[in-house]
Amino acid sequence: MPASSPAPGSGRVDVRKDQVQYWIGSWIGFGLILLLPVGLGAGARYAAYVRGNVEDPSGDLVVFGVLGALLLVPLLALVLTGPRHLAEQGVEVGDRGIGLVRERRSWARGGTVFVPWRDVHLVTRSVSKGSAPGRTLEIHLKRGDGVSEPVVRWATLVPAGRNWKGTTASRPRIVVTLGDDLLSRVEKEIGVWRPAGAGRARSAAPEAVKSAAAAESAPEAAPGPAGAGVRRVDMRWQQAAGWLVTTVVCVYFALGLAVLTVVSAVNGEYGGAGVMLFLTVFFALVSRPLLRRTPRYTTVQGVELDDEGITLVQEPKGSFAGVRARIPWSEVLGVSQDVGIDHQASGRKPQFSVDVVTREPLYGVDLPHWVGLEREKVRIKPNRARHGELVRAFRAVRPDLLPGG
Repeated sequence: MPASSPAPGSGRVDVRKDQVQYWIGSWIGFGLILLLPVGLGAGARYAAYVRGNVEDPSGDLVVFGVLGALLLVPLLALVLTGPRHLAEQGVEVGDRGIGLVRERRSWARGGTVFVPWRDVHLVTRSVSKGSAPGRTLEIHLKRGDGVSEPVVRWATLVPAGRNWKGTTASRPRIVVTLGDDLLSRVEKEIGVWRPAGAGRARSAAPEAVKSAAAAESAPEAAPGPAGAGVRRVDMRWQQAAGWLVTTVVCVYFALGLAVLTVVSAVNGEYGGAGVMLFLTVFFALVSRPLLRRTPRYTTVQGVELDDEGITLVQEPKGSFAGVRARIPWSEVLGVSQDVGIDHQASGRKPQFSVDVVTREPLYGVDLPHWVGLEREKVRIKPNRARHGELVRAFRAVRPDLLPGG
């Protein structure tokens, strides 16, 4: 597989450069977080010993000996995983199907996981919602037998019904986790080579999971009141309190500790400077993914209701690719409002929600962070002020779906 990026339609998307950058970044992080603070601390203690400020260095030798032994574990892990990242690897798409390939390099075994087009049910973009959320490409399979676990670290075989980083699907799937640019190139290759009717690539939409029989048997949607038009409910900053507090605290500590690191180094307190630098890098690394989530909370987003159905939308902004999920009224069985109590929170904090009950689960669908999925129930979680506004919007457009009509 060539190292250069092939032109669209060539059937190849090289992933090696991305993996090499990840590996080099791991080495840099290892050096900044572990090696540099330990080195500065050891250097400061050695300088104190040379000046005669430390009479017995045996205690220091034990401490730094233990730290050195502990450093061997991540160091060994980085060395052993090197061939996995340095090997030629990528996605190959052709008229027969999709292949995830990694060539053998040193002790890292190579291999190919090939999925023929006849076994591809759906190809769709999704969002993982774990501690490190990110965009993914999911290849939903008609059957899971005969497909082995990919040898590449950027793809995972997930059995049907198993939760993977906050997402669940009714079919087995291969989840590809790469950067947005690489995922877009893979989608383009699939669009070029995919035969008609074989796993159409889609963005998140309920139509991807509903059955044709349910759609045909669905009753005709009852119209709302005359002049109801389009109702929009703004959902910016929903479910953002915890993120905002954590981000402010981490950034505050990162900046404050950075100042203390410089002050300690200027005053010649190199041991203290090493500890401060370690803490500064730690809080900076924690702050980075938190700050990357800023566009998710600040972008234009909300619930739109019209004569055709419900749209849950977060517009693209900065590094955030955006989310748009459409639920037609023909798939909605009912709408209900609820107020629960969070017993874990102080003061028994009320939790407001509006539940949209659908005919089939919306597995494999991208949803905003303020929407939860419980099988056939799509749970929108607004705050107290937006809760009443959202209920009034549903009642204005489709009063027949709410209790009491």
